[in-house]
Amino acid sequence: CPSGYTDADLENLQNCWLGSEEAPLADLKTESQEVRDMLALWIKNQVWKYGVDGLRIDAAINVPSEFFTSFMEAAGVFATSEVYTRHEDLACEYSETIGSILNYPLYWPMTEAFQAEQGSMQALADMVAAIAKGCKDPTVLGTFSEVCRHENNRRKG
Repeated sequence: CPSGYTDADLENLQNCWLGSEEAPLADLKTESQEVRDMLALWIKNQVWKYGVDGLRIDAAINVPSEFFTSFMEAAGVFATSEVYTRHEDLACEYSETIGSILNYPLYWPMTEAFQAEQGSMQALADMVAAIAKGCKDPTVLGTFSEVCRHENNRRKG
């Protein structure tokens, strides 16, 4: 099944293939202990062979969070990951097994808070509080923002 790319259906994200129906990306059977052991050995060797001192893991939400416990132990280095979700409880789960993640739960309320008409500082404050309550160590979540310019806000020159 193709992945729907939405955190509304975690089952789909973790069990369906990324990519498209024409060119799907292979799904490694990470629920298999044999596959987990093989990937742990692989990352341990990569870190040793190339002197890696940190990892950036893409699309971690597409793999069950418990996979990363033994994977990170084998890697033995710092890692951060993209866990593309608005749900702070799910993000906190991944931050505990990986060590650090990008703070997507804060990203949307932060960018929305500064939008003129629909922005809500209260929604931003609520998410900060939810993350502080739900994550064991919210300081390991990487906060980021983007600037979005609208045509009518650009200076004419």
